[in-house]
Amino acid sequence: MLPIVDKPMIQYIVDEIVAAGIKEIVLVTHASKNAVENHFDTSYELESLLEQRVKRQLLAEVQSICPPGVTIMNVRQAQPLGLGHSILCARPVVGDNPFIVVLPDIIIDDATADPLRYNLAAMVARFNETGPQPGAGEAHER
Repeated sequence: MLPIVDKPMIQYIVDEIVAAGIKEIVLVTHASKNAVENHFDTSYELESLLEQRVKRQLLAEVQSICPPGVTIMNVRQAQPLGLGHSILCARPVVGDNPFIVVLPDIIIDDATADPLRYNLAAMVARFNETGPQPGAGEAHER
């Protein structure tokens, strides 16, 4: 939940995913990462309090954490066995559908980045046009 300016880094990642048109997001976390799950959960008590105190801007910010029409699911990775293992942990939810792995350890400056190269929406559009490309493979459980 490392904050970057005014929100956690994971929120920037989810915002980018949603901007790319993806409506179903699976977060793979560890039991010690309850703050991530709580961040994306609806907080009726907080929303009610902000509404009572007429804090409309804050209420809108809280309600926009998980935009309408977007589903965020959480899957637990019991042991930290690496990226491949975390992807396998999501398999029961993802199935054989195409998916994107987005890691929150790289921040791209939208103002200076090449939007055709470093933009998730452009990558999704290219995938939709061309389908899977060489270099991507199937993961199999042992």
